Amino acid sequence: MPSRVLTAGILVAVLSTALLALLLALDHIYAGEAATTVPAASTTATTPQAISPLPGPAASTTTTSSQQELHKRIVVILGTRSCPHCRAMEAFFQEELPGRTYFCEITEKGSSCEAAFSLLVSKRVTMAVPTIVVCDPIKRIVEGIVIGEYRNATWWRNVLEKGLPGGNETSIPVYMVNRITGAMEVEPGAMEKLYGVLCNDTLADTRLLG
Repeated sequence: MPSRVLTAGILVAVLSTALLALLLALDHIYAGEAATTVPAASTTATTPQAISPLPGPAASTTTTSSQQELHKRIVVILGTRSCPHCRAMEAFFQEELPGRTYFCEITEKGSSCEAAFSLLVSKRVTMAVPTIVVCDPIKRIVEGIVIGEYRNATWWRNVLEKGLPGGNETSIPVYMVNRITGAMEVEPGAMEKLYGVLCNDTLADTRLLG
């Protein structure tokens, strides 16, 4: 009997070790349009009251085309080549919105893309790819983060024209596909550094689409 108990204990220990190793190996998951596959933002995140979760940003009626051209927002896709949803978004932006989006391969060790994704994981914003960062190079702020595959050209054009509503120097709205899930809080004065990591530094290791 003691030998059986000992054998069972060893088996449990081996299985537990294997399970832990598997969990540690899962650096990220793939996120499609099914919201159930995407991890929510941190439980400490707050939901800005002014944001409507369903329709996304409304089309601009006052911004002129010259103003839009001057105020060019960019999009950085943090993803992997092995992720089908990342490839789908890459193809979507290349066809629908060329010249405004950069693809950032997070599996390249030591790259700015890996550093950017690792930062968002450490802040409990995401563990999924694609994680899409909307950047405002004029204000030098991160305007929003969209997690998952969402191929809606009208919605994304509105994002590039007006940005994601609710973002400011201390709060970044986080979307799960096209639904608001919360916000990444930023300490006062820290947005410049965050913009550098997510939007500026990544350009050295990204590929422009279109």
